[in-house]
Amino acid sequence: PMMPDVARLAALTTLGSDGLLLLDPDGVVEWSSPAVSDVLGYDAEQLARQAAHRLAGPNEGERWETFVGDLLARPGVSLFIRLHCRHRDGGLRWMDVSGQNLLAEPTVRAIALRLRESTTRMGATEGASPGAEELKFRTLVEDSLVSIFILQNGRLAYANPTGAALLGYAVPELLALESAF
Repeated sequence: PMMPDVARLAALTTLGSDGLLLLDPDGVVEWSSPAVSDVLGYDAEQLARQAAHRLAGPNEGERWETFVGDLLARPGVSLFIRLHCRHRDGGLRWMDVSGQNLLAEPTVRAIALRLRESTTRMGATEGASPGAEELKFRTLVEDSLVSIFILQNGRLAYANPTGAALLGYAVPELLALESAF
């Protein structure tokens, strides 16, 4: 297969709806895709050289630090977290954050993050958070060390990050497979 050139990769990041960030080993933003502006309201210049933990919501600092620590400790492993992030407009948004430590990869040398807004998919209205009980349940399932899968009509409808990692996939990749089961 032909390796995409830089212009092709740039086009993909421009057209994609997920925000992409590259962080240095200290968690400082080195690069951000244009879609970060769509999901969090910040443009590349506003994020450049900023500590990424500043994007985490007011009660999410410890979870963010644990997530980044886990990424640093597990190079090459895709990890996932759902947390509140600060939007430029002052509001909070639920984000699905996937990350991978690619610091050892000579062509990347960064921690790669993907941000996808999950507010509407969690059944909450724009800017609102789900109920406390729903949040506890979702956090329990998403952060569980036990693999959790939901099959509906012979199709994989849900996999938590632990289950996807067990099978060697990121959650979106696994869910996109046509006939995984």
